[in-house]
Amino acid sequence: MVDEALARFLLDSTDALESVNRTISSATLPERHMSVAKVTEIVASSPKSFDDAIAVGLKRANKTLKGVSGAWVKSMKIEMKDGKVSTYRVAMKITFVLEG
Repeated sequence: MVDEALARFLLDSTDALESVNRTISSATLPERHMSVAKVTEIVASSPKSFDDAIAVGLKRANKTLKGVSGAWVKSMKIEMKDGKVSTYRVAMKITFVLEG
């Protein structure tokens, strides 16, 4: 009796799984598109601050590159003149997505 109940349960479970698989197989899934991104390095500077140097670099990158999606600051450097900071300079890696 136990074996018969177990066999019935397994058959019912198998039928249910096959039904779910058919439903998933026949569902229309959205097409996936892969993007290709490129990374370029730029250097920007400002007499005001590192934040301003970053803003200057991003503004210039957006003027030249299409699809800018991110950036990271690789390094920061200052130049001194007469014992005071004269220039804030950042080297950044800019990521942009290629079209087409």
